[in-house]
Amino acid sequence: MSDLITVDSEYFGMTFYFDDDNDLMYAPSLIDGGYDKDCEGYVHEWDDFDGCNYKELFAIIRELTLLNRIKEVNETVTQSYMYNNKELFNKWNHH
Repeated sequence: MSDLITVDSEYFGMTFYFDDDNDLMYAPSLIDGGYDKDCEGYVHEWDDFDGCNYKELFAIIRELTLLNRIKEVNETVTQSYMYNNKELFNKWNHH
């Protein structure tokens, strides 16, 4: 997935993101930023939710969903604007 949107959770010590099929994934967050892709997994494969703070987990899902939706809307608006203003862009690019 290009331009992957992630949410870092200090509470879980994990970075969360959606894969190409919109399944929620996680990987350990790195101290210097980013995450360890070699240790990624699917949240739905967690076998122990005892002590899991669902409020925190749902807040992460909500944030990821909103950020991904904003990205989609921005891309759509940009594409529409560029399509509707082709002549303006072509004129500007030839100078």
